[in-house]
Amino acid sequence: MALLSIRDLDIELRHQERFGYAVRGLDLDIEAGEIVGLVGESGSGKSLTARAVMGLLPSAASAGRGQILFDGMDLLTFTEEEMEKVRGRRIGIMFQNPRESLNPVFTVGNQLRTVYRKVRGHGKRRAREEARLMLRSLGLRDIDRVLASYPHQLSGGMAQRALLALTLACDPELLIADEPATGLDAATQTRLFVEIGRVIKETGKTAMIITHDISLVSGVCDSVAVMYSGQVVERGGVAEVGRQPLHPYSTGLLKAADFADEGGRASYIPGSPPDPFTPTGGCPFHPRCPKVFEPCADLAPLAVSTGGRLVRCHLYE
Repeated sequence: MALLSIRDLDIELRHQERFGYAVRGLDLDIEAGEIVGLVGESGSGKSLTARAVMGLLPSAASAGRGQILFDGMDLLTFTEEEMEKVRGRRIGIMFQNPRESLNPVFTVGNQLRTVYRKVRGHGKRRAREEARLMLRSLGLRDIDRVLASYPHQLSGGMAQRALLALTLACDPELLIADEPATGLDAATQTRLFVEIGRVIKETGKTAMIITHDISLVSGVCDSVAVMYSGQVVERGGVAEVGRQPLHPYSTGLLKAADFADEGGRASYIPGSPPDPFTPTGGCPFHPRCPKVFEPCADLAPLAVSTGGRLVRCHLYE
């Protein structure tokens, strides 16, 4: 049984008199011990999916139909008190901006030791030792300086590692990393993803890593789920999707991440993601798709299995 199983999930949006869907009929399974990359452009529904799992949707969004099954329990039926026992302790999340998640008035060491004492039940001495070991395992040097630093005194990469340390200190069964490399330079992004992947594998955690850059998941994740307009449009092994993507959107993401055209300019997907308040008919990607043909504008494609992968595209029906 999957540790996390999302079934037919809708996330509804309301803005003044407008109503729409950020996520529509989402299905996603994550097996215990699996690292899944959730990939797509901004607005594809990735972060709202993560927030729905944590029971932290913003006031303008709400989970409609569907289930979010964690260890067989439907989190959408949990009260706030019940979710408090799950957040952090069983499911940990790293948000995009670490300095907004770290407490600005306490040092990193104070925050780490507090987690080890209050969540893990360690004494003062062991909490200090565990805090040092955790930071060292994440590749941080000058441990004493990091422990004595406030969040604003750390670089972006160091702050993100400090947040990862706090998240892992709670020993969650599932780790969600939501765009953990946002705002970092390319080299630091790559190093951070490698560190996150290494630590997750060494500790045997299950993880969902969210990013808009499909190239960053290649050496970290076991499988990848590509999201567009609130649905998974392709799911498969990270190596297979990276070598030979099936959905035209997946192909566009790979080109945008890895290639340049003959003029030396970065490749990109023309057009913009659909507005959730004014959805298009048929396949949501058809206005931007280079392989669009007759049924795409009128009929929504079904998810089909081909070659060990799931793809939602009329080309494979």
